Amino acid sequence: MNKTIDHRNGQFGNIFQKIIVICAISSIMTGFVILGGISFLEKVPNKFECRSDSLGVIHQRNQNMSHVSAKHPHLEPIKPLGDWKQCSQQFICKNNLNLYKDLFRFDQTDPEYIDNWIQKFDLLCKPQEYIGLIGSCYLVGMFIGYFILPPNSDTYGRRPTFIVTMILSTIA
Repeated sequence: MNKTIDHRNGQFGNIFQKIIVICAISSIMTGFVILGGISFLEKVPNKFECRSDSLGVIHQRNQNMSHVSAKHPHLEPIKPLGDWKQCSQQFICKNNLNLYKDLFRFDQTDPEYIDNWIQKFDLLCKPQEYIGLIGSCYLVGMFIGYFILPPNSDTYGRRPTFIVTMILSTIA
């Protein structure tokens, strides 16, 4: 019995296995970059500016809750006139300045400032666990999508699956 061994198939198999291992390692590294890189979305800004007369304005607004009601259309809203001064997150949350967007602002001149979920979804005075839960839900959604979308693209094709995912991403 003559057995012929084709060495080329063996070498091809080894190269193919190495390529799969390299792809798997790069996928894992990409996942770590995504996980590590997403933390910037939960970063609370360091510097804030508040109106110098913000506490007085809040007091006047609370005393005069009907200042913009239909009963008194001639009354104008109470507007802050004070200068901007530095303040802290604790000051804003303690005095409920987060309820009045014209009384505080994020210091955008800070080199560490980044426009993220904290500002967009008004999460400045929310507990840190709540903010972390939003980021976790985002990652869980990505993880679930990895298992649902590939079988759908096999069944329905890549183009319809891509269009549906783009529509869902736009809505989200």
